[in-house]
Amino acid sequence: MIKVEVYDHLSRQLTEARREKWIAILKGFCLILVMLVSGMASALVYNRLVILIPTIGIFISSIVMYKRLDIESKVQVLKVLVHGAKGEAELRKTLKRGLGDDYTCFFGIPVDGKGDFDCLVIGPDSVFAIESKHHGGIIDERDEDLVQIKIGRRGSFYPGKLKRPVWQLGSTIHKFKEMLKEEKIDVWMEGLLVFTNSDARVRQGKIRNVTVVRKDKLCTWIAAGAQNKTSKKQQDALITYLLGLTV
Repeated sequence: MIKVEVYDHLSRQLTEARREKWIAILKGFCLILVMLVSGMASALVYNRLVILIPTIGIFISSIVMYKRLDIESKVQVLKVLVHGAKGEAELRKTLKRGLGDDYTCFFGIPVDGKGDFDCLVIGPDSVFAIESKHHGGIIDERDEDLVQIKIGRRGSFYPGKLKRPVWQLGSTIHKFKEMLKEEKIDVWMEGLLVFTNSDARVRQGKIRNVTVVRKDKLCTWIAAGAQNKTSKKQQDALITYLLGLTV
């Protein structure tokens, strides 16, 4: 497998999310420290009973600052990004183990500034647009898309956070093909939605124009080739275009 890194968007997002989280925590800590020092100073100057006032102030300001800095949501965003990074890391390992040098893999393809492909695989006569998901639990088909059903500690079922992955991948492919048309490049791309979490229970098959596949079957599916083939000339034009996107 020949690997080409186009845009390492996930690493940059992780770095930014971590930075925002720690800045928010540091601001909150500084405010509490200031309130604490003010309270101790008041107690020394007046009397010990006065320390109750700044103590209450510290407690209230901590709650207000926690909400205002939105630390909880920043931590949640970071968790989502880390989860996505695990999926992309599993995808890379799977492709590296299962594909030979006659396949070229482009990672992090930006699309119209609003989305991206985790990976674009160009094989001997096929092109695959791959999106990885690291969600676990039961992945079920509903309304021509997929939903996640998680199992609680007591055996109860509740909905997960998987949001229309089939539609998202199909939409991204459509936007990318529109971009290629502006460059007079016309290639067929097979959409592959791969679940990289070994705990995911997913039924493989085609939904709309996207094929849902488990991690262990991904390379076998790619090796079988896409439904519609692409010529060497089309592939060379696509590779030249993608190399122009590398940063």
